[in-house]
Amino acid sequence: MYRGTFLVFLFIFLLGINTYGWRTSGVNHILIFELDPRNHLTHQEFLELAMFFLALWCLSLLTYLLSVVLHIPVFASPLALVAFCLVYLFNPIRVLHYKARRWLIKLLFHIVTAPFHYVGFADFWLADQLNSLTTVLLDFEYLVCFYAIEVNWHGENKPSICGGVTYGIRPIVAALPSWFRIAQCFRRYRDTKHAFPHVANAGKYAITFLVVLFSTLNSIYREHHGDEVKHNNAFFYLWILSAFVSTCYTFIWDVKMDWGLFDRNAKENLFLREEIVYAHKAYYYFAMIEDLLLRFTWTITVTIGEKEIINSEVLKTVVASLEVFRRFVWNFFRLENEHLNNCGQFRAVRDISIAPMNANDQALLELMMDEEDGVTNRKLSRKKNLNNKLSLYTELLMNDDDD
Repeated sequence: MYRGTFLVFLFIFLLGINTYGWRTSGVNHILIFELDPRNHLTHQEFLELAMFFLALWCLSLLTYLLSVVLHIPVFASPLALVAFCLVYLFNPIRVLHYKARRWLIKLLFHIVTAPFHYVGFADFWLADQLNSLTTVLLDFEYLVCFYAIEVNWHGENKPSICGGVTYGIRPIVAALPSWFRIAQCFRRYRDTKHAFPHVANAGKYAITFLVVLFSTLNSIYREHHGDEVKHNNAFFYLWILSAFVSTCYTFIWDVKMDWGLFDRNAKENLFLREEIVYAHKAYYYFAMIEDLLLRFTWTITVTIGEKEIINSEVLKTVVASLEVFRRFVWNFFRLENEHLNNCGQFRAVRDISIAPMNANDQALLELMMDEEDGVTNRKLSRKKNLNNKLSLYTELLMNDDDD
């Protein structure tokens, strides 16, 4: 009931730390994501938003635990929490980070309709985040199913069917994030005509389909034949094999393609790359080891989970939280590589400044956002606004010179 929302709020909190790290290290996430520098959320706003929703989550959970004492329906609290989040996201009133919410909804629409839209960096980046939030999608699907079919507000609930795979919806939901990325990869191939890396990247996500397929068939087989055959059927071993291949594939892609490490020209930056942004090489070595270990957390469900040493839902929560943390670390080095090398070829030029942003940089970015290449018949008010900003930027530079 509460795991999915907790993971989302945890993700927002960690994204605030990501934003702070990019800004202070000089990784220009505003330019990479093509954000309007006047309207994007700062790291303070991300952290404030996360803490507000986490406090609301705690309040809702407390209300759920004390529902009998408070004389309210036991399942009203989790439903109210999700409803509040959806109202916040889709609220059409121009308040509460309206432009940021509209930007997010637009990206989500582009992801769902990926084959029919040009794929920008922000589109594929958010789709990658969804691959780490598959548990959130599955929990949301369970919530919809539970409140639509199982819950009984005036008596005992109906028999549980929403957590199983036999009715076919959960495997489809589990495969959706990978499908979004496959569609984006083939759209990128159509636009660039480069089989590598786009088709190869699509193959990485296609293997996830096999993992979901064999995992589902293994669960169905066990439901029909009992737990005594849980390690004695072909689907179980095919699931393990496909998961192992997928994990190795994705880890190699992470460090080599997404982060650009193991560069031949690394010189003194052993196993890294020629240019690095972050202050200590240890960060990179830690990230590689951490990514490898957390990529293999699914093995915990095969060992500890299968032996039922720990409750399966508790184990899933721990594994899902670790995956959110892995993606948090991945974000630092993926944007750094894009900043340095334009590895995704989303920008027309490669070189952008590597320095922490200050007030002068903010003013300059606003000027760049206002400029329209090739357009000279701008309205007078727009010209006046631009001239005012040029004067402001000149004054800032003069103040720096005086200092």
